[in-house]
Amino acid sequence: MMTQKNKADIIKDYQNPTVTIRSICDKYAVSSKTVSKIIAEAGLKPRTKTKSLRTEYADIYADFLNGEATTELARKYKLSQKQINNAIRDWRGKNVVKQYCNGIKVERIAEDNGLSVSRVYQILKNRSVPLMQPKKAVRFSSAEPINIGTIICEYNDKDIPVSEICERYHVSSATLQKILIKNNIPFRETNKIPENKRNAIIKEMSENKEEIEEIARRYRLNVATIQKIMSDTEKENFPFRDETLASFVNDYSLSAKSLTQLCRKYKINREEALSAIAKNDAIIKRKKTIKNAVQKYKRGTSADMIAAELGVSRATFYRIVNRKGRYND
Repeated sequence: MMTQKNKADIIKDYQNPTVTIRSICDKYAVSSKTVSKIIAEAGLKPRTKTKSLRTEYADIYADFLNGEATTELARKYKLSQKQINNAIRDWRGKNVVKQYCNGIKVERIAEDNGLSVSRVYQILKNRSVPLMQPKKAVRFSSAEPINIGTIICEYNDKDIPVSEICERYHVSSATLQKILIKNNIPFRETNKIPENKRNAIIKEMSENKEEIEEIARRYRLNVATIQKIMSDTEKENFPFRDETLASFVNDYSLSAKSLTQLCRKYKINREEALSAIAKNDAIIKRKKTIKNAVQKYKRGTSADMIAAELGVSRATFYRIVNRKGRYND
């Protein structure tokens, strides 16, 4: 039950502009209607709605960029810390979108708003702003500087193949990966296709390989991705190009027949058989090693150390980590 003391405390908190109505409701376990009723009975003027606060957002954001602390801004504008943070976030987002739509370069937007390039792209993505592409493809000679912002912009557009970006700007895939890692841009998730979607694609491709472009269009993927899915499937099912050797290895793993009997059955010599068995064992061992390496990386071991253990470059190891859980449990 609401006591006179509680009502007096609510009125006192309400008169403090840094205390929000929501926090008053939470503190005294009452609804906003009850608070409004108590304030009306006390003859106090209702607070100005948040909508009018937006007229001050530009001033708050300008002061924030000039180095004023958010606590100081809260006192200056007689607002709560949460309202100040919301004002800064809201105006910064609008400012980024406005500058981007006016054709200002991403690097300049990042500098003006005290953000990283990757953060600018994240704001644009969160606000569903379509990334703009240059009207003409610009080719850079070796003497010309690479436009990092343009490369990142094109990379974030998943309709543009990575191979086309590398060819257009004369950079290798390794250089492109370095650019992405340096600017904290996550690798594309082209491999993270849902299992049911992947299985449907494999089934359709198995029934009619001639319609690869139609299948790619229907599933909103490029042809290269479809080809990669089929290539990975073939490697998983047949680690050998020769299907006879693949069948032999499978039979050898499951059958109780001797090596001589199986060689006779598949019409292969003993040397070929032993080579196929060794290759199959190496594939299994390699998969297990890579799976363990990915788990170590997830537990916090550095990528450089694991890459050295595997005998691959850091860029190659990052590609392994970003695969679609092929080596995950």
